[in-house]
Amino acid sequence: NNENSKPYLRVAMLRLDVIFMSPIDVFRVPNDPAPKPRANGKNMQLFRIPTRGPVEDPNYYFYDIHNQYAVVPGFASKPINDRMFLGPYEAVKIWATERWNLYEHHVFNVLPGLPKKGVDNGIHDETLLAYTVLPVIREKTHTDLMIDMNMYFYRVRADGSILVGDSPYDFTKGKTEQKKLEKLLKRKCSAISEKRHWRHVKCPSEVKDNSTSITQSKT
Repeated sequence: NNENSKPYLRVAMLRLDVIFMSPIDVFRVPNDPAPKPRANGKNMQLFRIPTRGPVEDPNYYFYDIHNQYAVVPGFASKPINDRMFLGPYEAVKIWATERWNLYEHHVFNVLPGLPKKGVDNGIHDETLLAYTVLPVIREKTHTDLMIDMNMYFYRVRADGSILVGDSPYDFTKGKTEQKKLEKLLKRKCSAISEKRHWRHVKCPSEVKDNSTSITQSKT
């Protein structure tokens, strides 16, 4: 906002407490449109993005040379993923800075029109994004939203453990995903707890200081 600032036409909002398991190219867009909320009489129809993947079609991606599309990951969609967003600057600005201004409209005007069953009431972030924020982004910026079913990342906890389970792939393949993680980090990981499809692992590295060997977790 000043003469020394550098303008950006395309922006990605990324979490710092995660390990990205797939590459990110802000201009590469999947050919997988997100469903749009549709009116059903006085009410709004719900939508859900099915968990599927990976998509190996070579034509799945294209390059957004006209800067018209925004992208969110396909995993953890309840009903849409709220952990990452990339796209045109104006669209990302609404997603990142104007959400709070839309809460009152969402609670008093949008929620009453959604079916009671299957909707989290009050300030549930994914519901707010799906039925209020994203429609505003579409209307104000004319940006189409796409879902990337191949993009995913794992959350890293304060103790350095990694939560293997947030994935668009088969949740029963925790050990397979652990091997992918080891290949990415170039060190061994070991499971410290496992419950249903959640698998906590730690991937310590050896750091030698003179003659003393110290094990520490890098995140």
